[in-house]
Amino acid sequence: MNLRTNLIASIGSRAISALSTFLFVPFYIDILGVEAFAVIALSVSISAILMVLDLGLSASIGREMARTDTDDCERHRSFRAIENVYLLIICCIAILGVLFGQALANNTLSGTSIDRTVIACCLMIVAVEAGGQLLFRFYINAQIGLERHISANLMLIAWTIFRNAFVLILIGYWPYLITFFIWQLGVTLLLAALGRLACSQMMKNWPTQTRALFNLDWKALKKLRQFAFGMLIISLIAALNTQLDKILVSVYFAAEQLTIYTLASTMGTSILISASPVLTVTLPRLTALFTKGQTHEALLVYRKSMRVVALIAYPAAAAIAFNAEEMMYAWTGDRELALHTAPLVPMLLVGNLAIAAATIPHAVAIANGFTTYSNILGVCSFVVSAFGYYFAVIFNELIILSFVYMMVQSIGTAVFGWSVFKKYYGASYFKTLAVDHGLVLASVLVAAFAINHYVPFPSNNRAFAGMGILFNVIACFSVAAFSVWLAPKISDRQVKTHPEVRNVERVRNQ
Repeated sequence: MNLRTNLIASIGSRAISALSTFLFVPFYIDILGVEAFAVIALSVSISAILMVLDLGLSASIGREMARTDTDDCERHRSFRAIENVYLLIICCIAILGVLFGQALANNTLSGTSIDRTVIACCLMIVAVEAGGQLLFRFYINAQIGLERHISANLMLIAWTIFRNAFVLILIGYWPYLITFFIWQLGVTLLLAALGRLACSQMMKNWPTQTRALFNLDWKALKKLRQFAFGMLIISLIAALNTQLDKILVSVYFAAEQLTIYTLASTMGTSILISASPVLTVTLPRLTALFTKGQTHEALLVYRKSMRVVALIAYPAAAAIAFNAEEMMYAWTGDRELALHTAPLVPMLLVGNLAIAAATIPHAVAIANGFTTYSNILGVCSFVVSAFGYYFAVIFNELIILSFVYMMVQSIGTAVFGWSVFKKYYGASYFKTLAVDHGLVLASVLVAAFAINHYVPFPSNNRAFAGMGILFNVIACFSVAAFSVWLAPKISDRQVKTHPEVRNVERVRNQ
């Protein structure tokens, strides 16, 4: 299956995921209330942190399945070994949820009127559901590694719709937090079972060395340990860097402020989600190219992927940043909530755009099994973030929290991208970044600024505000598409004769 088909399938899946966030969050708030939504926001952060217990194994199975230098028997052996480890991880997560659920409920969400026992019960369910998510994502990554993107993304779409949309019917009749979380747990476990069935069908003709239902293959796991450990550290640091702000808000700020910060953060996260399909599709292809030593082709894939990220992420981000209050009002229907959320949105958008820009350099590093730069930079980012967040807590200001997040992610992306690009391609990172991202960014900023000042839309009506944002996004996307089409016409031909790339390839082949 070609890269374009895979990308379309992945973009469709992530678009539905991002859209579901915008469509259903206002209904959750209307049905369950602001304080209950704060519990949901806390559960999202806790679930993201528990994903660290993935131990880097989901990335490992995706890479193993995509490799061209191993046979089907070895890949099946790795699959079964990692799957059995996941079953143990799920048991550990469930135990952690039971042990620490009540303590988390007692020490977060200050000022909430919701019974702490109910919150504790919800957090225990969240812990079990997080384990189910780990197993489900393992099966999805195995399919993606085999470039079965359509099958994988259909499952992701089904999981998103059933988990986030159909729950509205249930809480409409039984508007309780317990109802919400039990439904999500059931959907995740069901889709995990279907994911296992799909993987079994794909591997049914592969030779296998064991038929045992449970067998910890230490030899297979030992082969993966170095890469998996590196990915574990990356996941741990990434979770801390992206969730520390939300955890601090849940502990030191009022529940209403957590809702405000979560809504503003969701804007940036949805942009990041919309760009993530490019990483999903590019990683298996880059892994295959690097294992074959085809550095020139890998650079072409890298640059095309960077342009697609810019095309997907920048137009919507620019339109929202210039119209943050109108966007929040169109989304939630609450003018006061929009007024308090709007100042945070542009900074959180920029921070998440920086993460989106780092996804392709990250894919290059993972494709080569190299995690050192990610770990070093992640630790530095965490230390700087913690220092900045300290002042945000002292002054009780969400705006400081947002500013620190933006600056750390932006600087970190520039340093990480330059380091990885220099190591594997030897060419000028900032020169290629200026072509692949700079032109698109400049053009959409000019377009968004001009539209915002010269094409006014009525902002006192929710529908008109939404139409104005949509018009902004379409106009910015059109300008970005032209920039993406225009800029690389010469640069792609230059890549084929890049002297730096030839030197890197020659050294690596010696």
